Amino acid sequence: MSAIRRSIEEIRRDRALTFYGAALALANVVTFVQWKFANGVPLMIGRGADSLCWPFWESCHRYQLPVTVVNGALWLYLLLSLGAAGCFLARRAAGGYWLLLLVNAMRTAIMFQDYRLRANQHYMLNFVVLVFLFLPFKRALLHHALASLYFWAGVLKLDRDWITGLSLYSQDRLWLPRALVPAACVYVVVMEMVLIWGIYSRRNWVFWGTLGQLAFFHYTSWPIVGFWYPCLMFCLLAILPLARILNPREEWIPRFWQPQPGRRVAFALVLLFGALQMVPRAFPGDTAITGEGRMFALHMFDAIVECDATFVYHSRDGSDRIEYRPEATKLPHRARCDPLIYYATARNECARISDGRPSSAADAGAIDFDVRLRSRRNSSGAYTQVLDVRDFCQADPQYAVWRHNAWIGIPGHLQALVAGVAAR
Repeated sequence: MSAIRRSIEEIRRDRALTFYGAALALANVVTFVQWKFANGVPLMIGRGADSLCWPFWESCHRYQLPVTVVNGALWLYLLLSLGAAGCFLARRAAGGYWLLLLVNAMRTAIMFQDYRLRANQHYMLNFVVLVFLFLPFKRALLHHALASLYFWAGVLKLDRDWITGLSLYSQDRLWLPRALVPAACVYVVVMEMVLIWGIYSRRNWVFWGTLGQLAFFHYTSWPIVGFWYPCLMFCLLAILPLARILNPREEWIPRFWQPQPGRRVAFALVLLFGALQMVPRAFPGDTAITGEGRMFALHMFDAIVECDATFVYHSRDGSDRIEYRPEATKLPHRARCDPLIYYATARNECARISDGRPSSAADAGAIDFDVRLRSRRNSSGAYTQVLDVRDFCQADPQYAVWRHNAWIGIPGHLQALVAGVAAR
């Protein structure tokens, strides 16, 4: 508790941090709007819904609450977020601290009730909130956290599909000519990997120029990604102008490798975040297609993946019925071809078959089914057979988070899983 008391006192003493607490609370308000009016979270995770459980939380259905309770919890989440913002604005650091901790715990708990709620926005907000609530030397570490977010986002965009603009969907909505899209994509990489360090500059024209470019980038992303991402990033970036305006020049933040209090903590933070971004690269194959290891890292626009998915139901009379899964076209682009989506959906389907609760005419009277998913980057002509699990319920494949799953195919690896045995 002494560490928490020190954190609260550090926030209370620093006006920039106090107001930044309000900005982080408003980031949760923006998340409420997304969840309530765009995602329809109460119907996604309320009792009786086909929630898609995370692989480390496959019992999520046991903890479903009535839809009305989930809806009420969302409104409570909004009120508590507004209360946290009000406390910080009123310089009541202790009240704001505990309310911010509570609303972020609520947001994380809700997110873990359905894998489809996974989003970059949560990843970045959680990272920044952890720094703000629990680490010392907050103002400096928040600068380093933001620099790390942008730098690694740029590293992950060092991909042919991004550089050529092929990974951007809905290009007709962009506020610039299509011919300039590749140049704009290259500029984004330069901005995130090189120009981002301008947030440390003591020259006002460099600092404000960098901040202006970041703000313009997020503003122009609005028609592609919607309101949630740019609004949340404006909240996260708020520490930069606040620290610049409210603190004297001698207290402006030096670069993390320069002598300063807490430099060891800064190095540890930067190295840990960088190590997490490398986790997907430890898995075989193209993780933009297999999805393995991606939950540990930023989930950027590195590719548009196209796919088709089918469940082939086997009936007692020996007949088969094919169902083309709508997720392959209806889910958001970065989720629709994720093998985990079909893994979780298939597990739900096995539970229905076991309980005799068919969800459609296709699975009525079914005793088992095959799961097939083939995917490709939109820049590639060849599909990869990512899933070909025969008799899924009998095979009962388990998803391993930290290692490659043998039943997930990679290019040149086309084996299927039959009743739990890999077919060669």
